[in-house]
Amino acid sequence: MADPEPLPSVSAFRQAAERRDLEGILATLTPDVVIHSPVSTRLRFEGIEQARELFGIVFAELGEFTYTDDFGDEESRILVYRGRFVGEEIEETQVLRLAADGRIRELTFFIRPLPGLAGIAGGLAPRLARRRHGVLLVLVMSLAGRVLKLLVSLGDRIGARLLR
Repeated sequence: MADPEPLPSVSAFRQAAERRDLEGILATLTPDVVIHSPVSTRLRFEGIEQARELFGIVFAELGEFTYTDDFGDEESRILVYRGRFVGEEIEETQVLRLAADGRIRELTFFIRPLPGLAGIAGGLAPRLARRRHGVLLVLVMSLAGRVLKLLVSLGDRIGARLLR
């Protein structure tokens, strides 16, 4: 489902994401943008500098992807894409809330399936920790991410077999 007339800021966001253009993405955001993590309600990124850090890491790990849906109105838009992130297939829904000037003031990400979300948690957490905290926390986050990904992947395989 595509909206016949996408908003300029949303089109610019989407095009910048497709090109992995960090400065292009940042230009579509308000200075006080809030980005909500798909992994935890406790994790949010606030402001342009944290958005720069997050999208910089995401662009380094994001594989090929294709936007499939774009709909909404002048206040909220929803973008959906399918692709790969740290080697896992994902489908992501991006909820964009817009400011009066059309720029994006809030982003909320939802990701499925669970193995893909676990891959994202395991792939992003150590890189974010590396920039903010010491080596010990990076090692803990790396190990926790690997264990989570392994358990979720096993559960996904076993669960799919049980339900056939």
